[in-house]
Amino acid sequence: QYLNPVHGRKPKMLRSRKRKTMKYYFSEDLPADVERSPSNIESRKSGSNYIKSILYGGLDGIISVFVAVASVSGTEYGPMYVLILGIAKLLAGAISMGVGDFLATDAQVDLVKRERKREEWEFDNYPEGEVREMIELYMSKGLDEPSATRLVEILSQKRDAFVDIMMAEELGISIDDAEETPWKHGLVNFTSFMIFGIVPLIVFIIAIAAGASGETTFYIAIGVTALTLCGMGLLKGRLTKTNILLSVLITLGLGALSAVIGWAISFILQKYVGAAE
Repeated sequence: QYLNPVHGRKPKMLRSRKRKTMKYYFSEDLPADVERSPSNIESRKSGSNYIKSILYGGLDGIISVFVAVASVSGTEYGPMYVLILGIAKLLAGAISMGVGDFLATDAQVDLVKRERKREEWEFDNYPEGEVREMIELYMSKGLDEPSATRLVEILSQKRDAFVDIMMAEELGISIDDAEETPWKHGLVNFTSFMIFGIVPLIVFIIAIAAGASGETTFYIAIGVTALTLCGMGLLKGRLTKTNILLSVLITLGLGALSAVIGWAISFILQKYVGAAE
């Protein structure tokens, strides 16, 4: 038997978004208010592509900017210092997250394309070995050997489709990932960071302009940041079509925990390191 470089790796279930979409399109378990139409499927698919970028950028933006500004607000540093620090953190963080998302998506696209070329080469040069691997894979899922053999023989008649299925079933790689656009992911991440991250900064700017005390500003910023986290959880729930209340609570809880840890570390360092100096 041909020894595939990935032979022996535990098979993974099909994870192609497109095939999952078609599976649910014909399912009777869909809620009654969900429209069963190709256009609806494609719109939900395209919207879900950027959920990770939106949440990564947004959560990092609001928490990091809040902690950066809150850690120096009310100290001996003046309002202008707080404003400059907040703006610098906002812009630097947004650019960093955007570039990071771009590079990560670009690397994923390159990986998918490279793996597909390898699978195509293996199918063209060792078709018997590839067919046998797929038969064994489907047998591991519960099919008997004659049924698995018939299924794979049918699939192998279409080279491109067979290679796509090989990637999904054997490697757990969705061919749809090769169609992602890295710069769009980077732009979405950057924009999400800016939109959510500017919220606590605006609160501090308004409070400083209104002459509010540092303590009052701090508590107002906490409240507004919490509301923004709730909004992010609401957005997540709507995009993923999951329980909105649970999504809000999870986002608020994890976001608050991250902010508390970040602020506590800043407070401890200021207190003890500052005292040592």
